[in-house]
Amino acid sequence: MTDWSSLFPHAQQLDAMVGSWALGVSVDPRVSCDRVAFRVAGMRGHGGAFNRVTELSGSAEVKETCMGLVFRRNDDGTTTGRNEETGFTVTLADAEEVKRLLHEDAGWEYTPPPHPVPHGFHRFLLMREEFGEPGPEDERYAELRARPPAGCVPADWDCLVLECERPGTTLLNAVTMTVAEIKREYGLVMNSLGIEKPQEWLGNDTNGHGARIVAHLLLAAAQRAALLGYGRKDLVRLLDATGIR
Repeated sequence: MTDWSSLFPHAQQLDAMVGSWALGVSVDPRVSCDRVAFRVAGMRGHGGAFNRVTELSGSAEVKETCMGLVFRRNDDGTTTGRNEETGFTVTLADAEEVKRLLHEDAGWEYTPPPHPVPHGFHRFLLMREEFGEPGPEDERYAELRARPPAGCVPADWDCLVLECERPGTTLLNAVTMTVAEIKREYGLVMNSLGIEKPQEWLGNDTNGHGARIVAHLLLAAAQRAALLGYGRKDLVRLLDATGIR
């Protein structure tokens, strides 16, 4: 699967899972080469900044509109950006510089993509969402906010959120070890990775956004199963029924 997320403003924040909203785009290999299908994954608080997702003919041209800023990947590998409101247009080999210049023309603050994580580390959000729960300033969360696990920092959202860069053999392993540490040290169970539309599949990277979706679904399932009176054996029995190895 080809990842086009680097073309779009803030799209790399999806892969990084930081910030208050994110969007990612990829090409689905099940679609024929003369048609590009976009898959959009939303995160909590995305705010709707991306107002249109289009399907285009041609395997080399990819375009997305973000609040009047249009970005297109050209056949020669360059990126063209255009501010539809002012008419300002620029084409460069550096897609990130195109984004910066268009943000500058629009009078918006430009946020560069986050730094790459070190080898063997993974970046993800961990959240504690419960129905009717108080906000992140609740006293039960005070110790975790004041002394979070190494590599995690609290985020100012409407629930308890940690932005983490943690070591692990895989992303799922890093999430597992972090959830276990928080439960052991603070007595709190994190139950979400902040994925609002887990049905939207992005990429086939074992340590990419698809892995975050898997971790999110497992944590959410565990929380909701407990609320309904189901236990570990019930969930394991269902997993075993699928034949997963």
